[in-house]
Amino acid sequence: MNSKISEQFEAVREERLRATALVTLYAIACFCLVFLVRAYQWEIYSRVYSLSTFLVLTLIAIACLKAGYSRLTAAILSLTGCSIAVGWSLLSSGGLDNTASSWLLTMPLVGGLIGGIWGAGFGIAYSLASGGALYYFQQRYGAPPDLTPLAFQEAQKRMHQ
Repeated sequence: MNSKISEQFEAVREERLRATALVTLYAIACFCLVFLVRAYQWEIYSRVYSLSTFLVLTLIAIACLKAGYSRLTAAILSLTGCSIAVGWSLLSSGGLDNTASSWLLTMPLVGGLIGGIWGAGFGIAYSLASGGALYYFQQRYGAPPDLTPLAFQEAQKRMHQ
C-alpha cells in the first residue's frame, strides 16, 4: 500500500516539475523573441543569428519535453542556446563590463528550474565557460566594440538592469 502511494506521489511530483520546466522554457522563448526583434531592428545580424539559434534550441527543448524526454535533456539544449546567445551578445555589447553580463548569472537558475540539480550544474558549467572565455578574450585582445546603436545604448542598459 505504501509503495503505491509513494509511486503516485512521485508521479505527481515529476508532472509538476515537468510543468515548471515547460513554463520556464516558454518564458525563455518569449524573452528571446523580444531580444530577437530588437536585434533585427538595430540591424545587428550577428545577434539575430545567435538569438535565432537560442530560440530554435529552446523550441526543440520544449518539443523534447513534451515528447517525454528527460528534463535534463531539455535543460542542456536550452542552456547551450543560452550560452551561445549570451556570449555573442556580450561580445557585441562591449564585453564583460556591459550590464548584459548579468545574464550569465541566470543560467544556473534557469538550468535548475528546467533540469533540477543536474540542470543547475550544467548552468554553472556553461556560465563559467562562457564568462571565462569572454574574460580571456577581453584580457588578450581588449574590450570589443559595442555594436548597439548609440541612440539605444542607454535604453539597453536600463533593460538589462
